[in-house]
Amino acid sequence: MVGIKDGKIASAGILTVGNDPLYSKFAWPTPAEDNEIAVLHLYGVHPSFRRQCLSSVLLTFIKDQAKKLGCKSIRLDSMDGNAPARRLYEKNGWRFVNQETVYYDDIGDCKVDLLELAL
Repeated sequence: MVGIKDGKIASAGILTVGNDPLYSKFAWPTPAEDNEIAVLHLYGVHPSFRRQCLSSVLLTFIKDQAKKLGCKSIRLDSMDGNAPARRLYEKNGWRFVNQETVYYDDIGDCKVDLLELAL
């Protein structure tokens, strides 16, 4: 998904349906089958477009798309210490689930905050 403002890419993220294998070992508050789970990956806003409420607009669009796909929740992780991202997600309805360590092929073990939005 891409957010465009004034003809420029302002934000982007990837929404997939199906539980992420990185998340399958963790307990999540919303019970759902794999095909009822959406995962938001690599969400970001270009620095020149931050603090303009664009994230809330795109996150609302993402929520609507996940609902249309029949999902019961949207899950994501945010790197430990990324307070601005966590505030953004919580402001838009996501709830902190737990802090866990996940392994990414490109950077290895990372401590992340798991967040979930029940739909």
